[in-house]
Amino acid sequence: MILGVIPSLGESIEILTRVGVAPRFINAYLGRYSREFEKTYYFTNSNEEPGFPPRVFAVPKKTPVHYTLYALLLPFIQRERVKECDCFRVMQLIGAVPAVIIKLIYRKPYVATYGFKYTEYAKKDYSFWVASATALIEYFGLRLADAIIVTTQELKKYVGKSISEQKIHLIPNGVDTKLFRPSSQRENIKKKDVILFIGRLSKEKNLFSLIEGVSLLPSKVPLLFIGDGSLKEELIKFAKEKSVNLQIETRVANDELPRYINEAEVFILPSLTEGHPKVLLEAMSCGIPCIGTNVPGIRDLIQDGVTGILCSDTTSESVARGIERLMREKNLAETIGVNARKFIQEHYELNRLLDQEINLLKSVAGKYRVK
Repeated sequence: MILGVIPSLGESIEILTRVGVAPRFINAYLGRYSREFEKTYYFTNSNEEPGFPPRVFAVPKKTPVHYTLYALLLPFIQRERVKECDCFRVMQLIGAVPAVIIKLIYRKPYVATYGFKYTEYAKKDYSFWVASATALIEYFGLRLADAIIVTTQELKKYVGKSISEQKIHLIPNGVDTKLFRPSSQRENIKKKDVILFIGRLSKEKNLFSLIEGVSLLPSKVPLLFIGDGSLKEELIKFAKEKSVNLQIETRVANDELPRYINEAEVFILPSLTEGHPKVLLEAMSCGIPCIGTNVPGIRDLIQDGVTGILCSDTTSESVARGIERLMREKNLAETIGVNARKFIQEHYELNRLLDQEINLLKSVAGKYRVK
């Protein structure tokens, strides 16, 4: 079986490297595909030819057009490689345009992940035209897919309103529990009195409320943000205004994150909305006490007082109360960390979840070949 991998809209290994998650994708996903399939083609949105595992090949863009236009042209420009593939894996539904065209023209099946309510998010933060285009991609991407992977029960119910439940498969995001684990020398680690956030520096992450929440604490605990985004300079300025000690590391490779997580006192994800956050899985897998806002995606992972602390809402006051509670109740923080690690090992171990995905891809391709 030959697998075609279609990344999210505009995505490439270069971009994944820039945000620090390329090793996770290459080693976990492409590494596993290389062992399971005769060939795997990664249809990148750039002209890169990165080093991949055996039997995994990049299909470079090699045409000077914008990635949105390339999504429409890919099935024709890359016709030879497309026709070789037995099945396509669309990593996020927002990137499904090439797969939809391939399905209509070449009758090739595809499996896509629906990890986020794309249209709802676009309506809130983007123009009418972007929101309309997103809605079209979501509409046709869902209905023409041979199978849809959802990452939470809430997303399963949401997608189930549009398509048959038989096409929907609940396969959560997973975490490499061997890489993301409590340090074997944790007792010797010099813990930093710091609150850690990892992710995009963007509006939906609610980082201004986090900074303001820290400014409300009796003792001013430093903040460390790992990530980059359009709000970086505004966040730095706001932190200075609030007299909050904020440090930003814009680029840390995914396989280096366990050290940062193990050194931190607390991890926090104060988002306004989430899909199924991998970074929270990784922090919980390291056994660090975690705080999250009570929103979809986060509340699927955190049981308040058991596997983490859920803030009552997304305001700075609620965030401050959550941080203060963990800082004050040291025994609770330790218990939460132990419980979180156990919870992740039991439910979100990456290799077990990849087994389910591989079986689904082979099943979809098999049905196509029978036809």
